[in-house]
Amino acid sequence: MPEINLALTEDAFIEEEPTLNDGIRRIVRFQFPENPRVIEYDRRQSPYFWLEKTLQLKKYGTAIMASHENPLPTPSAGSIAFFYDSNGKIDSVALSQKDLNAPRDPGFRVLRNGFPSTRQEWFNMEHIYREAFEEGIFVTKSGSELVFPEDQRYDNYINEAAERMVSRTGLRINGTRRVPIVFRGGNDRFYLYSEGKRVLEKTGTLIWTPEVGFNFIQPMEIHYPLSELNLVDAETFPDGSPICRDVCEIRLEELKGKSFGDNIRETVHSYKEGRFYSNERNARFLTDKCVRAVLNQTHADGEPVYPKDWMEESYEFLNNQRVTAVYDRFSWSDIENKLILGN
Repeated sequence: MPEINLALTEDAFIEEEPTLNDGIRRIVRFQFPENPRVIEYDRRQSPYFWLEKTLQLKKYGTAIMASHENPLPTPSAGSIAFFYDSNGKIDSVALSQKDLNAPRDPGFRVLRNGFPSTRQEWFNMEHIYREAFEEGIFVTKSGSELVFPEDQRYDNYINEAAERMVSRTGLRINGTRRVPIVFRGGNDRFYLYSEGKRVLEKTGTLIWTPEVGFNFIQPMEIHYPLSELNLVDAETFPDGSPICRDVCEIRLEELKGKSFGDNIRETVHSYKEGRFYSNERNARFLTDKCVRAVLNQTHADGEPVYPKDWMEESYEFLNNQRVTAVYDRFSWSDIENKLILGN
């Protein structure tokens, strides 16, 4: 089975409407063609096409997202892990950190995300939940229990990730524990059509840029004390061996009002050679576009945690001639590091 299995469409639309809290809701309608073109690689749209269509969206409130020259792949999808305190309030977020040799977004903090791997996932968006647990599991500190949601539909994903970590790294697991873990929606709406009929409707956070492509994210809320959990990144290399990336825990109070590249305080959770470690550090807030988009829709004390809307930020970024001049030669994250941060 290929790691990536995507279909292409030339028939997709995006529109905007205001929300009650003075925000913006984006709605995407994705129509599958009768005989979808199938690809097994990550295809990018032209930044010039994206700029043109985004300008139309800003001006008219609706725009075409795809064309014959710029078809749109089925969306990648995933989740971002939020932890709640004992008062039922979002307290912190956990993000995996890529190493400095990663082919994309080196050093960046990313959410749990990936592409469809089967045709079934084109229509049911199950890769939201598969990726959520394939790329991370939780183990209690006191009893080394493997943590499961109360909803048993995700058990296979968690078991497969845990078995891989046990066999490849010697991770010790002693029993299981079920805790409240819930996937929530968001401001945006995604409608998927096939053969002229709507086959799927979901709410979450939509992101659409030439670099990210078309992405759909839902928050994964964990109602269990983060202080009592070990966070295990279960992402793998292409050969199936675990990467064991660091997991960065960041309190939302720390993030409020911060933008890309600002200094933050975070707790870094590591699992190396069969042992768990954690340490506090000061670091720059470096994330991909998906993380920033979800944090912009996440409110703390009535304000977005991340102050900038992903489309406005992306439009400003790509509308810079210095960016478009080198866009084909460098990845998005490299350009952000060099031109925005001066690294």
